[in-house]
Amino acid sequence: MSHPESLPLPADEPLQPGGSKPLVFVGGPFKGLLDPATGLLPERHRSNYRALIDHFAGLGFEVDNAHRREAWGAEVMTPDVCTRLDYLALRKAVLFVAYPGDPPSPGTMVEIGWMSAMAKPMILLIERGQEVPPLVAGVHTIAPVRYLAVEAGSFDPDELNRCTTELLGPVVPVGGRVELAMPRT
Repeated sequence: MSHPESLPLPADEPLQPGGSKPLVFVGGPFKGLLDPATGLLPERHRSNYRALIDHFAGLGFEVDNAHRREAWGAEVMTPDVCTRLDYLALRKAVLFVAYPGDPPSPGTMVEIGWMSAMAKPMILLIERGQEVPPLVAGVHTIAPVRYLAVEAGSFDPDELNRCTTELLGPVVPVGGRVELAMPRT
């Protein structure tokens, strides 16, 4: 099926948010977690995503996140719109940080696939005791990946910083944004 707005996409296509700051994309399960009664992402999940967004924004990164972009479920986008926005954000991102989900989120699996195909760095947040799909467990063999154990979605900020530095090099705050050294693998 072909659409006028189909790929290929120009590399310099505008993306909101974006700009002069390096972009981190925070991902994970969304539609499958929406509360059927309210249509919204429950607070226990929102708080985990907010903590990640705040963590990276506090380091001086621009942060994109579909959950926040879609108002935590109040403004769910069509598949054509959200797919394109997520893909464009991931193309521009210097880092993808995501909860694969348990059970694994189909959308997050696609995003991990896109990032691994681009050989871009990822930090995958894995619940202690979670069964990790084999291709997610092995994605580190084809892309720069760090796995970080979490409890009920909560992460250790020092461990997250360690993973970030291992993948991106030193993160140096400069005037409200960060400068990065050459990426490491």
